[in-house]
Amino acid sequence: MDTKKQILNCLEELIEREAQYTPVLSLNEITQLKKGFSFSIDHPHYPKNSLDSFAIVSTFFKKNYPKYYDMIQDGIEKGSIRISHDIATMKKSCFDFITMTSYILLQENDGDLFLLVHELGHFIDVNLSPTLVPYEKKYLCETIAFYMEKKLQSYLLSLDKRYQDLIEMRILARLYFEKRFLKRIDHLLFYINLYQKHGFIPNEYYDEKKIQPLLTKNYDHLIDYYLRYPLGNLYSTYLINHEMPLTRESINYLPTIPFQELMNCLQEELPLIKVKKKD
Repeated sequence: MDTKKQILNCLEELIEREAQYTPVLSLNEITQLKKGFSFSIDHPHYPKNSLDSFAIVSTFFKKNYPKYYDMIQDGIEKGSIRISHDIATMKKSCFDFITMTSYILLQENDGDLFLLVHELGHFIDVNLSPTLVPYEKKYLCETIAFYMEKKLQSYLLSLDKRYQDLIEMRILARLYFEKRFLKRIDHLLFYINLYQKHGFIPNEYYDEKKIQPLLTKNYDHLIDYYLRYPLGNLYSTYLINHEMPLTRESINYLPTIPFQELMNCLQEELPLIKVKKKD
């Protein structure tokens, strides 16, 4: 079997799995979300100013979330949080649900400040009992990580306004990757429609650049996997704007928010894109 045929077969298997569940957003809501992200944005690159990112993040948790700070210190001491600069021994940041270990691979730039608080946000969630995010709503998991990022943003600005540029860089980076994930959803829906129409993916629609990224994630609900990032961004903004505590009850409430009200949260960040475009 040639490579193209193998890839198409894998894509068709993925589509068949996707057809067995209903995404958390309707097609109409996904379309609205894509329209909200219809802006043009370049891939931001973080500067390197030798920030002591771990010390800053540790102090942030100690001052604002002492309970979580103790959890993090305990996790580091017991080896359930492993932080490394070495890509040879750690390929990426992730959480291993089998060993309950958080792996954080630093990038050696100023973005490590947000990488640390993001990944530690995930560690905190899965180690609480009960967790903040119910298992059946795991598409909400990025909400916790982004919430912690945005609380860190406020904390940094209270220390020094010079952090503003770095914060804006992180906001743009979030939007950039969320836009890219929505594009992957667009590609997947395109191929789902083709498959439903023909019963297979015709060879003339083979596009390796569109298909291969869809096959790199071993995730049954792939649309929900990609939605968790833009939704996490919007939900975390909603929590902060409405001064809602970070609790399981608050997290359970989020899916009940009218979708247009949720989309309004995106409007806060769009002016930043226009400003950066003019620079």
